[in-house]
Amino acid sequence: MTPFVLFAQQGTFILKGKLENVDPQAKVYLLKSTAADGVIDSSVVKNGSFEFKGNLPTTPSIMLVATKDTSLFIRKRGRRFAMPDWKRFYLDAGTTEVTGPNLVGATISGSSEKLNNDDVELQKALEPAFDGLADASNTDASEETQKTEAFQKMANEKMALADARLYKAVSKFVKEHPESMVSLDAMNNYMLRDPSLPELVETFQSLAANVKGSPMGVAFAKGLKTSENTAIGFLAPDFTQNDVNGKPVTLSSFHGKYVLLDFWASWCSPCRAENPNVVKAFEKYKDKNFIIISISLDQVKDAWVQAIKKDGMPWIHVSDLKAFNNDVALKYSVHSIPTNFLIDPQGKIIAKSLRGVELEEALAKIL
Repeated sequence: MTPFVLFAQQGTFILKGKLENVDPQAKVYLLKSTAADGVIDSSVVKNGSFEFKGNLPTTPSIMLVATKDTSLFIRKRGRRFAMPDWKRFYLDAGTTEVTGPNLVGATISGSSEKLNNDDVELQKALEPAFDGLADASNTDASEETQKTEAFQKMANEKMALADARLYKAVSKFVKEHPESMVSLDAMNNYMLRDPSLPELVETFQSLAANVKGSPMGVAFAKGLKTSENTAIGFLAPDFTQNDVNGKPVTLSSFHGKYVLLDFWASWCSPCRAENPNVVKAFEKYKDKNFIIISISLDQVKDAWVQAIKKDGMPWIHVSDLKAFNNDVALKYSVHSIPTNFLIDPQGKIIAKSLRGVELEEALAKIL
């Protein structure tokens, strides 16, 4: 899950809208995200028109306009409700116009037009890769079949191939649009999970100097540096974090053992789906100089503890309950979960992102 990203310099904006089919009594909301605190402002529609004025803390910014406060319908998830008319778009300094029959079918013109045209081009370029990811995720196989090693290996191979296609499509777009902030946003959203570090560095270096020098570009470069420190063959960065009982756990105290650092969260569905595979590997190798330290990106302790019990994970668990701002996650440049790092008895990282039967296969080779 990737947060809405803000980019470069501060700027004053005017956002004008003209909609043909809208409730005369409608309100339009300007939001930085769908979270409860995401609403920036609201505007009453008059004769199909609305307007916002203000200062963006950084520009351009990814924003939403909606005919309903979207934080309200997010909280109603699971119940029947009417979806609001809404549009996600890049808002830049200057004057931007949103025009059309409604928000979802609106076009963007004015100072934000070029960025949004780039974004439309990006989404079109990524469609084949997204289709591949959807195909890799969907299956008609029975639950029992999905638990078999052969099926899991095939599923992992399909997902890896789909991911590789996505990274290739993003890299191609970035190199064709080196001066667009959309390119950097695409890297932040789609290239931080599994591609090789040299591939990331090469793609990032192809960006224009002003994009690399933006606040997000500087932060991305810093993340690349952190990734270098957690690459295979490097010593795993040491850390200390409290367990569920508030007792500190230090990674270096387990030198002499094989350690799996497992990043997850109770709210992460793919993590919960992967947990049975981790439990299976633990039960098979726990008496062979192997331990697991799970780092949770939860924010609510009770949800974290209950998930540990429900999934039957009888190993070491730590968290500072800061979600993706978890100190260990930041140190290991973790941007998506589930992910893991396998560390040898000398404290060196020997494998990363082992999923399904891949974890057992890696452990079988060394243990």
